Amino acid sequence: MLKSHNLPGRLLLALVLLGLLLPAACTRRSALDTQLDSSQDAEPRVVAYDPQRYPGIQCLEDRVIVETSPRLSAAQREQLWREYGLELSFEWLAPKEGFTYHELRLRPWTALQRGRNLLARALQPGTPALASRHLPELVSALNDDPRINWACPDALLLEWADSAAIESSGSAGSAAPATAAQPPQTAEAERSASLAAGLRDGEGVCFVDQRYRPLDGGLKTWAEQSSIAGGAQWQPPFPDFEYYRRCRPEGSLVDWADVLASDATFMSFCRRIHGTGQQQALEAYRAAGAPELSPVTVCVADTGVLFEHPDYSARLHPNSIDANYSNYRIAAGQDRPSPSLKIEDRSARVGIGLPRDAIKQQPASHGTAVAGIISRCTEGFNGPGGKPAVRLLPASIRSDKTYAMVGFSFKSPISAFIKLVYCLNQDFPVGQASTDPLGRISNDGDLRVVSVSASVPRAYFSKAEWKLVSPLVGKAAGAIWQDIIYNDRVYVFAAGNEAQGECNRPCDEKYVIGVSACMPYDPAQAWMGPAPELDKKGKPKWRQEGSNLDPRCVSAPGYAIITSTIYPCPNLAYLPQDEMPRAWPDYSFPPRGAGWVQHTNRFCATSSATPQVSALAALLYAQQPGRAYQNVIAAVKDSSAGRQVTASYGQSGGLIDYRTALGWGD
Repeated sequence: MLKSHNLPGRLLLALVLLGLLLPAACTRRSALDTQLDSSQDAEPRVVAYDPQRYPGIQCLEDRVIVETSPRLSAAQREQLWREYGLELSFEWLAPKEGFTYHELRLRPWTALQRGRNLLARALQPGTPALASRHLPELVSALNDDPRINWACPDALLLEWADSAAIESSGSAGSAAPATAAQPPQTAEAERSASLAAGLRDGEGVCFVDQRYRPLDGGLKTWAEQSSIAGGAQWQPPFPDFEYYRRCRPEGSLVDWADVLASDATFMSFCRRIHGTGQQQALEAYRAAGAPELSPVTVCVADTGVLFEHPDYSARLHPNSIDANYSNYRIAAGQDRPSPSLKIEDRSARVGIGLPRDAIKQQPASHGTAVAGIISRCTEGFNGPGGKPAVRLLPASIRSDKTYAMVGFSFKSPISAFIKLVYCLNQDFPVGQASTDPLGRISNDGDLRVVSVSASVPRAYFSKAEWKLVSPLVGKAAGAIWQDIIYNDRVYVFAAGNEAQGECNRPCDEKYVIGVSACMPYDPAQAWMGPAPELDKKGKPKWRQEGSNLDPRCVSAPGYAIITSTIYPCPNLAYLPQDEMPRAWPDYSFPPRGAGWVQHTNRFCATSSATPQVSALAALLYAQQPGRAYQNVIAAVKDSSAGRQVTASYGQSGGLIDYRTALGWGD
C-alpha cells in the first residue's frame, strides 16, 4: 500500500493555478509576440503619471528612463531588465565617462510568468512578487534598487517657447503683412536700401499690435492703441521693419517715413531702434574683400522646416532628421520632395524634417520661422564658390502627433531630444567628412551649431515633481556634454518665457548659450507680451509672459521679428487648411519664387532671439573653423560689452553685437 504525501495547501493551490494558466499561456504566446513586434513603432498613449502626488506630469504609459551604474556589465544589465520585465528600446552607453541612458518599454507579464512567480512564492515565502506594471510603483522599486542610479517616467517636459498669436475668435495665427503686394527685390537693391522703413503714408502704414497681428490705419490707429497704454508691460505697436539685423546694439537713428517722423509721440518711442549690428558686420566683411569663409551647418532642432521655401531652399543640407519617442530617422537628399510633390502623409520618408501638424489652430510654422532668421542673419557671408557659408539641417524633435497641451503651448518627450543629440553624435561628427555605407548620410564634418528655441521650464513643476523629473532633464544636458566631448560645436537654447529671474534648463550649463529677449526701443527692457491660453470654458484668453533673465544668458531682440512663414504648397498637403496663415485684407499669397519680404511672418519671444545668436555662432566658426566651442561662446558673450537687460524679476546679459564678435576691419 502506497503511503500518501500531504502537500502544503498553498503549494497545492499554486500547482492547480499553474495547470489552469499554462494552456492559455501557450496558446497566447505567439499572438503576444506578434503584437509586441507590430507595436514597436506604434504611438504610445499619454497618461497622468500620478494625479495625486505629481499632478503636473504626464508620461508615456509604457516607458521608463533608467540610469544604471557604469560598473555593471552588459550581461548584468540584461539580467536587470529581465527581473523587472523591461525591454530595452534605446540606449546610449559611454562607460568611460560614466554616461548611461536606457529607455525601456514595459513588457506585460505573461500568464506563464505569473504562474511561475506564484509557485516560487508558495515554495519560498521570501521570493519577491513580479514588478508592478503600474508606473509609479515600478519607478519607486527601480529607484530602491542599488544597481540603478535613478529611474523616472518618460515624461513630457520639453516646452517649446512659442508665442505665436491667435485671434481672440480662435482663428489661425499671424500672417503676412497687410501691405499691398510689392515686386520682388533683388538682393543688391535690398542691400543698398537705407534704414527707411519703406512704409506707405496715411492709412496704409502697417504696425504690429500687442498681439503681433497686422494693425492698419496709420498713426491714427497707432495713437488709439497708445492712448490705452499703461503699466510697465505695455508695448507700443511696432512698424513692420527688419530692425533686428539692420540696427546697432547702441541704437540706430531710423529715417522713418515723413508721416511717422512728424509725430512726436511715435518718435519718442521709435526714433532710436536697437538691433544686433549684423548689417554693419556684413558691410565690414565686404570692405575687407569678402574673404571666402569655411562652410558651416546649423541644425535647426525645432518643429520642422518648409524645404521649398524661397527664403532659404538653396542653402538646405541634403539630410533632414526626425527624432521622436521611438527613435530617430534620417532622410537622404534623394528623399527630399520636389516642389510639385503633394504629400498627404507626414510620416512618409519624404516628410522627414517637414513641419509637424499644428494643434488648436496654431500654425505649424515655428521651425520655419527659426530657419528664416538664421538665413537672414547669415545672408551675404559667402563660402567656397560664392555659395552661402551657412546652411541649414532641418530636424524635427516631436512625435508625429503632439502629446499634450498647456493652453496653447505643447510639449514633447525630452527623450526625443536626447535621441537627436545621439543622432548628431553618431551620424554627423565634426571633422573629417564621412558617409555611411548606404550613402544616405552626407556629413561634411561642418555641423557646428545646434539651434534650439526651446527649454525645460522649472517653474512648471512643484518641488516634488521636479525631484522626480530633474534627473531626466539633467541627462539631456549630459547628452549634450557627451556630444561636445567628441564634437566641437555650440548648442544655443532659448531661456524661456516664464518671466522669471532664472533661465530654463539646460541654459544654466556653462557649455551651452542661453538666450534672453529684449525690446527694440529699449534694449535694457526684457521682452514682455501676451500669450494665449484657454479658460475653464475652453475659450481663448490672454495672459502676460516675458523673457526669462539670467546673468549667464546673452540677449537679442525678441519683438516683431520679421522672418519666414509657411504658405500653401503641395508639400504641405497633409496640413489642415485652417493651419495655414490667413490672407489679410489687400494681401494674397504670392507665386513661388517671389522675394522673401512677401513670405514674411512676425515672430516674438525668446524663440525669435535664439536663432539670431545661433547665426552669430555659425559665422564665428565660418570665419575661423579652428575655434574651440569655448572661444565661440566667449566671443558671443563678450560682444555684449557689459550691456544688460533688466526687469523687476531679474537681469540678463545684454544685446549681442555681430560687429564686435566678428571683428572685420579692426
